[in-house]
Amino acid sequence: MSNILDVFQPPEGRDLSDEECLGCTAVQTFMSLAGGSYFLSSMPFKNKKGVVDLKTHPLWFQRGIRGGGIVLIALGMYRLGEVAQIIYKRRS
Repeated sequence: MSNILDVFQPPEGRDLSDEECLGCTAVQTFMSLAGGSYFLSSMPFKNKKGVVDLKTHPLWFQRGIRGGGIVLIALGMYRLGEVAQIIYKRRS
């Protein structure tokens, strides 16, 4: 069968074990925490001189971006808990 038909009729999925998910979950944890930290800082709003211009980035926009940062931090903490569970199960 051709590869194009595999897009429309993919093979059956398989369940992944916790061991196979550890690397991906750890990377997701790091990226969520790093992205959330970046969005919570004032770095996305500064211009080349290092000053935040309220006309370019109004307060509602800044608060929306920072709210997204809080969501990413929360997701990173949730994923960190999953990583801890996988490691705990591995040691037990």
